[in-house]
Amino acid sequence: MRKTSAKTNTPLTVLVVDDTPTWRQLLKSLLETELEIFPVVASSGQEALNILYSSPIDVVISDLNMPGMNGMQLLQRARLRHPRTKFIIMSADADTCQAASAEFIACGAMAAIPKDEIAPKLLTLLRKLEKSA
Repeated sequence: MRKTSAKTNTPLTVLVVDDTPTWRQLLKSLLETELEIFPVVASSGQEALNILYSSPIDVVISDLNMPGMNGMQLLQRARLRHPRTKFIIMSADADTCQAASAEFIACGAMAAIPKDEIAPKLLTLLRKLEKSA
């Protein structure tokens, strides 16, 4: 059974973007197991943009530090075409994540989460989005 929006009865679409296969799989499994959300995954910012340009996505969960196009650059480019898509930035560097959190939010992210806190915080945010959708 897939989680659906209370108002539209459509699934919440999520895109997970991380250059590390282990993190992509971990987040995919977490979302499937805990929220019954079956995310699309991408290994780079450019791959994520291609997905965003071809299908509607409600929430993008992106790593900050990736080669080529980092999470902040992805956020800025994607917001131009998809201003309603929600973004959650995550980083293994908790200090950077906390220090730049206000900057990420000013650029349109709804949250910046250190990877070591991703499970409880991400699940809470997505549950709130499902209820408000």
